[in-house]
Amino acid sequence: MSPPTLPLSRVPGVAVCAAMLLGTPARAMAAHGGRPERAPSGVRVDSARHTIVVSVGPFHLEPAMPMMHDMAMEHMEGSDSLVQRFDWPMNTLIQGLRLEITDSAGRLLPRRLLHHLNLVNFDRRSLVYPLVERMMGFGQETEDVSVPRSIGMPMTAGQRIGLYVMWDNQTGHALDDVYLRLTFRWAPGNLVPRPISVMPFTIDGHLVPGGHNTFLVPPGGYTQQFDFTFPLSGHLVAAGGHLHNHGLRISLLDRTTGQTVVTVRPRRDSAGQVVGMSRALLALRGEGPYLRAEHQYRLEVEYENPTADTLVGMMGLLVGVFAPDDPAAWPAIDQNNPDYQKDIADILGTAAGGPGGMPDRRF
Repeated sequence: MSPPTLPLSRVPGVAVCAAMLLGTPARAMAAHGGRPERAPSGVRVDSARHTIVVSVGPFHLEPAMPMMHDMAMEHMEGSDSLVQRFDWPMNTLIQGLRLEITDSAGRLLPRRLLHHLNLVNFDRRSLVYPLVERMMGFGQETEDVSVPRSIGMPMTAGQRIGLYVMWDNQTGHALDDVYLRLTFRWAPGNLVPRPISVMPFTIDGHLVPGGHNTFLVPPGGYTQQFDFTFPLSGHLVAAGGHLHNHGLRISLLDRTTGQTVVTVRPRRDSAGQVVGMSRALLALRGEGPYLRAEHQYRLEVEYENPTADTLVGMMGLLVGVFAPDDPAAWPAIDQNNPDYQKDIADILGTAAGGPGGMPDRRF
């Protein structure tokens, strides 16, 4: 089976908040746990526990037929749906996230019911591209995580967040009254020193706004390149990536200095299949490499191809955590930018209809 062909907006696991590259399983968040309590759909701020709980549902999940399951994995564009739009309730820094799937009584259901979940911030621009920010996401194997107390992702009250979901109900029967619960942990305001603001970013080897980000690899191999600049300076805190089988590396190069900033490589199983990516934790003993707005950068995505056929549907993305020198200087969204308009049309699809073309599926 050939690899899936996905628009950037729908790559499960790559849309994960890049800050989670620094995370460990969120045992601290689970300390409040036990059995989840039943809660109506909506957004609830728990100031005592420093959490924001977003509950969505109920959902009716039809069983996925085996053939349809394979087709979904192969052709997932348009398969996820905007199920909820909500306004972020407060100014804060996010330091953790837990996902739970429950029934109507609050009993936990298997995570494998969900193929992937993505969160989009319609009111903040991506770092490298003039597109809306892919904020966070979960795949079936994504663990709940918590980042160090020294960093956090800033959020502003009123930012419009879109929740996209693709289900994968392999139980063989329909399920009613299924709920999603997202618990965000935020930093108390009295932390000293104040956590550093970090932002997620994704750099794609072959981004086509509103289209597909895949490319061909001819026999013998190929290196896909993308040249760009950063709109503001700051430190690279951590980096990871996404490759398909036959992928060798993803490298970020500073063309101005001729130096390699970071390289991440795939992890393979005994059969040579890609099962994950290395993670570069660059700020463990310092601030991490400094990325300058005035420098020219290049992303290189290298694939081998030992076969006689051209490989189709190949991808390469670098995801990471970026600590800007001045978060207030983060570039604003330009709604007149043609790439922004293509991106919005792609991720909203038929969900548009609210003010300014934003989705109106709110609580």
